[in-house]
Amino acid sequence: MANEQVKTSVKTRIRYNGREFGNQNQMPEDVRRLCDDVMSVIENNGEVTLPSGRPLEPLFTKRQRQLARLIVWALIFAGLLVVAKAIR
Repeated sequence: MANEQVKTSVKTRIRYNGREFGNQNQMPEDVRRLCDDVMSVIENNGEVTLPSGRPLEPLFTKRQRQLARLIVWALIFAGLLVVAKAIR
């Protein structure tokens, strides 16, 4: 029994706005993109999941954040120098 092969076939019919398509290749490009977007949010057991909203990677690397801080502090220091000169 362990060596038995099981053959399966799945028929796909996609209906969108009253039109029926046999597969995604028959759909217009915009409809196919929409279908891909919808299918990308469906996960295990057909449950719809929404993205967490958090990016998988940080927006900036640690080095980029350090550089941004350095620039901000340099601008603050330059601004204080300008204010100090204006007061004299």
